[in-house]
Amino acid sequence: MKRSQITQQVRFLYTDNLEKRSAFYCDVLELEFTLDQGACHIYHLSPISFIRICTF
Repeated sequence: MKRSQITQQVRFLYTDNLEKRSAFYCDVLELEFTLDQGACHIYHLSPISFIRICTF
């Protein structure tokens, strides 16, 4: 049986203050902001991985 290859990975994180948490990932960690989904912001972490920060 051939195993599927993982092509992308997304880590979900949750917060009660999306703006403050997003500022940390953008300004302090200097991650690339990828997409605003309203209640979630997505940041590019590596060529195949992302961090998705969402409100509760």
